[in-house]
Amino acid sequence: MKLPYGVSLFVSEESSCCLDLFDLTETRIKTLAVSSFDITEMKLKNTHIEELFLADEAAVEFFYDSIENTEFYVEKVSFGNKLNPKSEPFFKLIERVHGGETTTPRKIKKFTLSRNCFFGFLEEARRITKRKIHVEELAVTQTGKDTGPETETSTRIVVSKRIAIIGNACVLLFIELGPELSHLNIDEIQTKCRSPWINIPRISIQLTENKITVRESFYVLQFLKKNITATDVSFFGTTGEKTLENIKITLAVGEMESICFKSKGLSVLSSITNEKIKVRNMAVMDIVSFSGREKEEAKKKEFVIRERLYMRNTGILFLECLGNTVFIPVIEIEVDRCMEHWGGFEETAGVYIKTNALVGNISPEIERAEKIKEVIKEMIAQKEIVVGSEFGYPKLVFKEDSKHGEQNETGKSEEKPITEYQELDLEKLIKKYTGDEEQRE
Repeated sequence: MKLPYGVSLFVSEESSCCLDLFDLTETRIKTLAVSSFDITEMKLKNTHIEELFLADEAAVEFFYDSIENTEFYVEKVSFGNKLNPKSEPFFKLIERVHGGETTTPRKIKKFTLSRNCFFGFLEEARRITKRKIHVEELAVTQTGKDTGPETETSTRIVVSKRIAIIGNACVLLFIELGPELSHLNIDEIQTKCRSPWINIPRISIQLTENKITVRESFYVLQFLKKNITATDVSFFGTTGEKTLENIKITLAVGEMESICFKSKGLSVLSSITNEKIKVRNMAVMDIVSFSGREKEEAKKKEFVIRERLYMRNTGILFLECLGNTVFIPVIEIEVDRCMEHWGGFEETAGVYIKTNALVGNISPEIERAEKIKEVIKEMIAQKEIVVGSEFGYPKLVFKEDSKHGEQNETGKSEEKPITEYQELDLEKLIKKYTGDEEQRE
């Protein structure tokens, strides 16, 4: 049986008995993963393998020993995390790939160095003549306080597409980022300190082509370009305004898809140069330590939210910053955590927002739950639902707007408002136009 293109195969010694069911000659395989199995035992004559994933050391040795006699073509090779990064066949295979030999894969796609073996690998990699290893994707886990070999004489790894690093920040000294890098994920990076009693904030950032997620310390923002073109941005930092000193960033996209703030994330607003922030969806969750200065800076901005604003727990304090916002199509509020020290709203005057739908889920067990509801009602007004008649057909509309979710920045509809309407209870309207009311009568 011939396999269609796009199929990925995993072959181990235990599963190799099933290979007789398939005809793999003169075909194209997207990904072939091999574990403790000699790939030359497979019938792969004139077969094109886009990615050969060698999961363990045995797979590397089998492939390297038979590389001169293969009848198939491998475009890219990837290495799993069960390899011995100091083994002789492993380094010889890397050298042959970079040497451009016709019988070897053209590129290294993915390279995984876990279990604190990164610096040990670099020591052994000095034997590589070019002193640079080019890979498309790199994943490194290196903990501890080691600084690695001397940077002047050490081999470097050049990453062209994706990189993920966990642990020791010194790993970055031996990595070069290619100009087309589209994914950067740095998690739990902690800077070195001579004193173990000094708590240093960790750095955690994830970058993709259209998305940026910053966790832990905001110090990492100074390494980003000043103009952020991502459409999906999340700030989940645990450090406040002190780490944002002298940092200025601009949201360069006309309208963002999503922006999310959590913990001390609202502190970033004082570093954003945009006077008007346009976004389709915004979320503000579990905010802590929103200082008076930061709040005043946020109040100067105008937030144009096209679709939905979601606020959770102390995230509702963000309402104080919406004095320049007159309309948000959907507002969703959720309070499910004890908020004894939430502080309450300092000032609600000047904040009056209209919405098509106000969805509230405030637990009655929360202390001061009724007070929270009262303050929210003072600041947010849900539009009345009415019946309009257009071209002889009745339809549900809002009293001032006839197009849900498509209002302009001033809160007014782009269509002319309907002046003749009949106010009815929403439940009765639904029954009337579904026929339930007539059946009951």
